[in-house]
Amino acid sequence: MSAHALVVLAVVACALAFALYRITTNTGIPGADPYYRYWALGYARPTGVNFGTVGSWTVDDLPPLLPHGFSMGSADWTQSSFSLKRGGATQKIGSEWVQGDYLAALHLHVLAGRLLTLADVYHARPVAVISESIARKLFGGAAAAIGRHLYGPSGYAVTIVGVLPAGFAGTNRAFAAQLWIPFDLGNAWYEGQVLHPKPGQRADLLNQEMGIAPLLSTPARVSRAEVDTVLQRLMTNPTTRKLFPPDVTALVPSQPYSHFPDAERAAARRVRLFLGLALATLALAVANVLAITWLQYLRQRPVLRLERILGAQRAHWLRRVLGRGALTFLLSFALALPVFWLAVHLLKREIKASFLAQYLQVHLLWASFAAGLAWLLLVLWVIESLPFVLLLWRERVDEGPRVIGSARDRRVGAGLQVLEVLLAATLSVTAAWSMQQAWRIAHAHLGFLDRPATLVTITPRGVPIPLPLETSRHAALLMRQLVQATRGVLPGAVAGFGPQIGAHNFELRYPETVSVGTRTGDACHISMTPDWVTATGMHLLAGESLALRPQANGILIDATVADRLFGSPAAAIGRTIDDSEFLPNFQAVVRGVVAPIQLAGAGQPQCPSVFPDKRVSAINFLYAPSTLAIASVTTAAQREHLRQVLDRVLAQQGAAKYQRIKRIEGSAAMRARLAARVVSQARHMMWLALFAWAIALIGILALLRLSLAQRKRLLAIRSALGERPTHVYRDVVLGTLLLAGLGMGVLLFFLPWLATQYALLAGAQVASYGVATWIALSVLLLAVFLVAHFPARRAARAEPAASLHEL
Repeated sequence: MSAHALVVLAVVACALAFALYRITTNTGIPGADPYYRYWALGYARPTGVNFGTVGSWTVDDLPPLLPHGFSMGSADWTQSSFSLKRGGATQKIGSEWVQGDYLAALHLHVLAGRLLTLADVYHARPVAVISESIARKLFGGAAAAIGRHLYGPSGYAVTIVGVLPAGFAGTNRAFAAQLWIPFDLGNAWYEGQVLHPKPGQRADLLNQEMGIAPLLSTPARVSRAEVDTVLQRLMTNPTTRKLFPPDVTALVPSQPYSHFPDAERAAARRVRLFLGLALATLALAVANVLAITWLQYLRQRPVLRLERILGAQRAHWLRRVLGRGALTFLLSFALALPVFWLAVHLLKREIKASFLAQYLQVHLLWASFAAGLAWLLLVLWVIESLPFVLLLWRERVDEGPRVIGSARDRRVGAGLQVLEVLLAATLSVTAAWSMQQAWRIAHAHLGFLDRPATLVTITPRGVPIPLPLETSRHAALLMRQLVQATRGVLPGAVAGFGPQIGAHNFELRYPETVSVGTRTGDACHISMTPDWVTATGMHLLAGESLALRPQANGILIDATVADRLFGSPAAAIGRTIDDSEFLPNFQAVVRGVVAPIQLAGAGQPQCPSVFPDKRVSAINFLYAPSTLAIASVTTAAQREHLRQVLDRVLAQQGAAKYQRIKRIEGSAAMRARLAARVVSQARHMMWLALFAWAIALIGILALLRLSLAQRKRLLAIRSALGERPTHVYRDVVLGTLLLAGLGMGVLLFFLPWLATQYALLAGAQVASYGVATWIALSVLLLAVFLVAHFPARRAARAEPAASLHEL
């Protein structure tokens, strides 16, 4: 039963992996015209290709300059609130805020009215397009919706000019959109005022915050080479070249379209590896069932021979075997369904912060899973019946037993043992690497959080923030009041605001270029106040912290930026850097150099950092997640009191609709949470390794017992002729260890490749032949020895006279 249970688990893993593979490799966009190809467009810069910083002005201005059949646009997804009358009850709906010729680029066909045009988007006209499902629900049909109005929370009205088929729900796989509005209406929708980008604004400012790759559509007949030629012509044409930042060397298309192509490719790579491991596991698990079933039939051969003498027909035996296989099929299917549900649930928990999470929607996986599961179990049913069929037509139950199995059988058994040990060793080594990495990350030096502190995580509520200058002044006042409220709860405590710890926000993903003369480098701009540096225990390597009074041009930089631009931290103090890409014509003075901090935890992507004063651009405090760091140890009661006080300040200042206190915790708890994902991955890798061990050890035991059963008469004859039992024991154990060593030797040859794959998936470099590798292989070899020991000892102790009459 254990072997069959492992097969069911392997079948579920294969069906789930195959379903994920089909979804992640699907190049189509539901509802879009299938006669066009859709590309993600990125900038090639000296530091690499970036798909998230193609500018909002580029997206708006480039479409009219593209050849016939080419079009371009992008959209940002959000939950929008709307009502059918000004001041009426609001309801939420998935929306896409459109830039460029987004809807036309998808070649959508309206059911009524028209699409948003490039002029609508460019001039922020108060128009919208909705989905057929919303039109039918609100207005009774597509035609009846045209010309009707929707109102935002501010009372701002937009007119419905088109209705799209319900089959199109946007280009974000994880969210369904039913409303499309020009991007520049976002502020008016909530605050009643249209805010256009300032003249001369840097081209990649807005989309850089969004991080979304634009969509480029071309006719299906156009080849990749032709697309590259068109894009290269845009880069060399003086009229269009000015639309792109100076450091952009080329426009790079990538297919299939995704908002985040790099993350999409990484997700597909993980799924392919998962599918390969699942198929290998299934093949070996099925081989184990075959070996166990074959052994059972060999042991039942005397009974079958007796039934044959009494008149049993092969057709009767075949019906009995097929009926047993059908029952196994039904039981396996019934067991696989809850296992699938549990697997999806566990996988969602494991990758909830990963790009793969958007594919784990049961309604998308179910059809592919059910079809794959039925086929796999049907094949298993046929395979499980195979040993009896072979016994009927090959071994002939009415003939006497052989002295020894065929050489081909022995070679197949040996090959299966090698493969099973190879699979177990592969997952054992990766599990050992994961556990080693988890230990390192849990004890890593992060550049801060090395002293006790209390951390208050503050996050936006998803409501767009108004952008006028008064809002920035209000945000600065709000920060001061929150700090004063904190000191009221914890007298004398040092408290300051800085970036959210543990989050990959746009500041960490999209670096800007900083330079000193001819030296340049990329850096993420992470704003903070001076007290945040003190409260979190950041390591100041040279110079001093930010000034007590806000200074627009005073910054801190980390040691990575200092080494790249100035050669050393000491040489950077008082020097000026050109930060014009972050702010036009901005020159910043380095006040101090700190150790690089790993805000998302060790082992996560890290960006060289420049730290401007958060008080200067305080509006960032409202729309970006932040952390209030307090240099004090607190009790649970104090943290709850602090939450109540801070919530009261947010409510009094009218900021509660924009922000909320997400959590309050100690720095030790924060460090543990930063390492939690990697620790969880290590735990799951350990379970996968144990699963592979179960398959390998059960397979070795089954194949070893089958081999000994086929050789039992031969071993009895050798014992009768005087062979010592220790020789039999040694031959069996050493032969098994030799096959296990061969499987491990194959793995040792491929370890550098495996380490590379592990680095791609886990983002951590590992030593191919390090201590963790040898410990994992040694423990597995010991387990193989223990498994081989008991059947070998039993074979050595068998009585020759009794063995000659068995089988």
